[in-house]
Amino acid sequence: NFAKFTSWPEHIWKENNASLNLCITGKDGLVSKLEQLTGKVIQEHPVIVQLVKNPQNMKQCHLLYIATSEKNHYQTILKSVQNEPVLTVSELPQFGRSGGIIELYREKEKTRFIINLDTARESGLTISSRLLNLARIINNETAP
Repeated sequence: NFAKFTSWPEHIWKENNASLNLCITGKDGLVSKLEQLTGKVIQEHPVIVQLVKNPQNMKQCHLLYIATSEKNHYQTILKSVQNEPVLTVSELPQFGRSGGIIELYREKEKTRFIINLDTARESGLTISSRLLNLARIINNETAP
């Protein structure tokens, strides 16, 4: 649902019905659920799910899920898409404070999320106030 509430810069949609590239790097419990999104349509864009290993190929992603198996490499991955219009999402602890955009975490049996609003803006992404109202918001000043 994060993609439904995110706006990318107009220039990245070369065609009206261009695909939304949901990229995954690594493995964890959420990966198989994300793979099921292939063929869904979000904001008039058909979703294509791709497994990506090479950080140079991650700039083609609209949404990049970094699995928990990448805990030793995720900061290198984030640097490879820094200031690019790529919505980064992960369940890794401190992901938002490390330059990721959306960090998922569990609290009282519910999945909650943190949004680093500064990083989203630096990437050229606009996140809907409807999504922001549900999140814990941090910015680069509050991130160590």
